[in-house]
Amino acid sequence: MKIIILDPYKKSNSKINKDQAGGYGTSNEFGDNFFNLILSYFVKKLIQYPPLYVAYSISVLKKKGYDVTYENDVDLVNNVDLCLVTSSIVCHETELEVLKKLKKREIYTGVIGSFCTAVPDLYIKESDFVISGEPEFFLLKEDINILIKEKKRGILKSVLDKNLDKLPFPAWEVFFNSGGPKAFFINKFGKTIPILASRGCPYSCFNYCTYPTQQGRVVRRRSVKNIISEIKLWKEKYNINSFLFRDPVFSINNPQTEQFCNELIKEDLKIKFGIETHLNNLNVQIAKKLYSAGLRYVEVGIESSSDEVLKDCKRFSIKKEREIDLVKTIEKIGLKVKTMFIYGLPLDNYKSCLDTLNFSKRINATYSQFSIFTPYPGTPIYDTEYKNKILTKKFEDFTQWQLVFKHKNLSTENLKNLVKKSYKEYYFRLGWLLKYFKIYKS
Repeated sequence: MKIIILDPYKKSNSKINKDQAGGYGTSNEFGDNFFNLILSYFVKKLIQYPPLYVAYSISVLKKKGYDVTYENDVDLVNNVDLCLVTSSIVCHETELEVLKKLKKREIYTGVIGSFCTAVPDLYIKESDFVISGEPEFFLLKEDINILIKEKKRGILKSVLDKNLDKLPFPAWEVFFNSGGPKAFFINKFGKTIPILASRGCPYSCFNYCTYPTQQGRVVRRRSVKNIISEIKLWKEKYNINSFLFRDPVFSINNPQTEQFCNELIKEDLKIKFGIETHLNNLNVQIAKKLYSAGLRYVEVGIESSSDEVLKDCKRFSIKKEREIDLVKTIEKIGLKVKTMFIYGLPLDNYKSCLDTLNFSKRINATYSQFSIFTPYPGTPIYDTEYKNKILTKKFEDFTQWQLVFKHKNLSTENLKNLVKKSYKEYYFRLGWLLKYFKIYKS
């Protein structure tokens, strides 16, 4: 039997990454002036890889003996028993058009991903079925022959599985063999591929965060042995020495993190890797241990400089001066830190956003990201507060670049100008430029 996983993308001047925002996808936009276009150009060049769940799903199906291919173009879907279409918020209109074409050609079709898990009714009209939850575990447990033979329809539930070691390693070789660049992004350490050590996030920001939509709030971890084995495979087979951990919160369990670091150091694999985590999970001791193991890049969500704003949206963080000190401390160890900020949270006003911008400059991290608050479908804050306040009927407007609801203090124009102003003022100031050239000269 032949199965195609179709991953369609709309035409865009910005870089679309379906693996970001908890699998909903992002469209990186920085503004339309000269400085912002420069940033957009570099980001577009650097970030390029398919959703991680796609690589896992291909691997599961290949292990079961199916002929599986990955495509971006619907016209290449021919003589196939099953077509699985990826879902995202940023490309969902394109995905629906693709589904309509497949329906006319009477191709048996399913939809996978976080966004279709949140809004299955949006896709089920044009597809035979939607897999709600993690597709790789559904495909692992389901008899695919029966699925195809009986032409099952409707919303098919994938049950969360605690044992992540059950999954075969993602099928990155498929992307290598089909040209490679669409599977990887390039940084100082060469080709980098995504990797997962855990799934799920228990933190309070689940109120507006999309990660728990598909992954749940219970943290499930791969064994250290399993992770190390995967790293060894890609290093030995394709000379990959750089990895980006896509865990919602890496290092949430310090003892396991230390065990992982100790094994990496023991194996002397000489890899470099990046993580996303909460600053509360990074003390000096664990940061030094991670650095010794190969950690070079850390993403942390700061969101706002206002404790009142954060408390209102159930985001709890450490004290601001502590955040500044901790970022400076771990950067001195040798880590590059990216701080992430959100404008337009429910209690935000123009002054609180400017305060956040000034706070970002005080932190002066290696990189900073500024986006517009977006209440995503499937999150508690959307269902309880914003479902009936959305201004646009186009889910593709949910890019973190547009205001999609009526804010009591801020307009779309306010927020877009704030984002443009932030990127320009942050990256084109002497304090950051001097730091940048010092870092990359070393």
